[in-house]
Amino acid sequence: MAKISINKTIQEIVYIKNQIDGLNMLLANKKAIMAKFFDKSGKNKVDSDECVVYVQERPNITYDVEAIREKLDKEVCAQFIDTNYTVSNWAKFTCFCKSRGIKPSQLKPFIHVERTVNQEKLSKLYEKGQISLDDLSGCYSAEVKKSIALRMKNIEREIPITSTKSGK
Repeated sequence: MAKISINKTIQEIVYIKNQIDGLNMLLANKKAIMAKFFDKSGKNKVDSDECVVYVQERPNITYDVEAIREKLDKEVCAQFIDTNYTVSNWAKFTCFCKSRGIKPSQLKPFIHVERTVNQEKLSKLYEKGQISLDDLSGCYSAEVKKSIALRMKNIEREIPITSTKSGK
């Protein structure tokens, strides 16, 4: 049975991790160079035999849920706004409930309400024509995040490991 040196294995792990970190920094540097090239040239894609390097744009939309709730009907909002209620102090809440007749307005100080837009539900309402961009105007902000992406070509290209011999 072969013996394994834990100290040597740890050293190898650290060495490999440092190599990976260094390569990631190098890749980030090269992507920054490509980003400058794309900005100056106006191009958004270049390719070679091995890969395609391109500008990837992803929108980031931030919704103002309270503005949406003020602008749209309650029934429409209920179709795409998710609401989560959280009791911030359960022990106080249960004591309060036991000691008094419960009314919703009395519970408000103990409950945290979080509302978020369910993007999937909102998209379906938009596709059905039940809500439009005009309906949401002033209720969101959008920014586009650009990044440099790589798509490798011929990934399944085989590299022979053994040499072939002809004849006997």
